[in-house]
Amino acid sequence: MPTGLTNTPGIIGAGSPGPNARPSRAAINNSVKAVFPTTGLAVNLPAIAVPANCSVYIRAHNGSNAGNTDPCRVAINPEGLLGTKGDVITPDTEITYPVNNLAQIWAIGLPGDGIIVSIRASAT
Repeated sequence: MPTGLTNTPGIIGAGSPGPNARPSRAAINNSVKAVFPTTGLAVNLPAIAVPANCSVYIRAHNGSNAGNTDPCRVAINPEGLLGTKGDVITPDTEITYPVNNLAQIWAIGLPGDGIIVSIRASAT
């Protein structure tokens, strides 16, 4: 019998999800855009923690209809972008990146180009 407490189960008996069922949650999808202001100046993303069981995806795209005109490069620190170093992302290509905070991502490219970084997980 329901007690009125907030932890009272909503479905009891036949049709209940069972004792091992995990409660569903909303899907996670958070995106941040960074556009390169000038050549040779690395941009750093804001500090946003990546929740457990989520993945980070980086897309070489500035969010406009035209998208990027040239490849850009990303790394986990600004030194990783010196010269021609870094992970190259061609226009409209998406890669996964193994970081637990978006502040670990540094990127460089031509002015007007940029990246869109997304944190994604499916609902479970």
